[in-house]
Amino acid sequence: KEHLRKHLPKGVTLEITDGHSGPWYLTDPHSAIGEAAQRALRKAFNHGVALIREGGSIPIVSEFRGILGIETLLTGLGLSDCRAHSPNENFPLENFEGGIRLNKAILQELAH
Repeated sequence: KEHLRKHLPKGVTLEITDGHSGPWYLTDPHSAIGEAAQRALRKAFNHGVALIREGGSIPIVSEFRGILGIETLLTGLGLSDCRAHSPNENFPLENFEGGIRLNKAILQELAH
């Protein structure tokens, strides 16, 4: 907030209204669950894995760690043009089918 106020052009006013929020969340991609997920993703999609940060502000995710004491793994199966949360949101069937393969593969990985 202070940074924004400090850099306001002359004659411009700023009003900030806080909304809902939650703590951030980050899973180590090189932890045991992160490595297992990467192996499962490669197996399910027969392709390399892109490590990106996404979904770390979903409030319930940090609650799983805090209350249940478990790590949560977020795997994005949507594409950049899926238009998430918009009126014309879409999701390719091949990604849905890949998600089924991924769930099977990650359960197999975690069973070892």
